[in-house]
Amino acid sequence: MWIYDLRFTIYDLSPRARPAYRKSSIVNRKSMLHHASFGIGVLGVLVIVFGVACGLVRFLRAELKAARGGEVEDDRKRLRHVLGYYLLLGLEFLIAADIIDTLMKPSVQDLIVLGAIVLIRTVISYSLNAELKSEHQSKPAPS
Repeated sequence: MWIYDLRFTIYDLSPRARPAYRKSSIVNRKSMLHHASFGIGVLGVLVIVFGVACGLVRFLRAELKAARGGEVEDDRKRLRHVLGYYLLLGLEFLIAADIIDTLMKPSVQDLIVLGAIVLIRTVISYSLNAELKSEHQSKPAPS
């Protein structure tokens, strides 16, 4: 519906019509921010889905290798590292989308919900990042 408004609305730029034009401009900016926020959120979900798909492929390869009697411990650690990386990246995009959404409609309830979401996602991101770093540091140096 917003495309129709942008294409077929003619704005009167005379001095008496400027307040309406400015209001319309603000509405268009909010609409653009909403679409940007939605796009960033979709990008975050796509990153997570892509990471899960890559993780699934790695998991199936590792399990086939294990079924043949191969050593898969390093493959499984690498799988966790790659999946954790994509989850962290996707969560960062989702946090950015939530922040943009809240900037458009900053009510007290929305700010509380955003704070809770950011807190939960930050704890998850911190936990995943700490786990990935500890796995990376505990990895023995190649001889």
